Amino acid sequence: KKAFAEKHPASPVADLETEAFLEAIPPESDRLVLRVVSDSVGTDLPLDFGAFTTDQGFPDVRAIGLKVMTRPHLLPGLLRLGREAGLATRMLARELESQRELLWNCHGTVSE
Repeated sequence: KKAFAEKHPASPVADLETEAFLEAIPPESDRLVLRVVSDSVGTDLPLDFGAFTTDQGFPDVRAIGLKVMTRPHLLPGLLRLGREAGLATRMLARELESQRELLWNCHGTVSE
């Protein structure tokens, strides 16, 4: 994040995952990306979550729990991350709801 911010100092937001996602999808496919970013450039994650994933790429809750048991000082950061993720999820849900008609008109598959 810091490297991106230094390279693009005028950019108010940075989405470091969407570009990779869009590159993985064929250009002829319909694509819609709507993201909510909950952390700032100065925010560090409490853990390197890449080191705590399953073979399928999901968070390994057991491994994370064991790590926190041996390093309880990580717990406040994880709780903060959970609160921020919850807020981001609610913001994304509100935005999707406000865009329901537009999404339906463009993609025709938005369910009630």
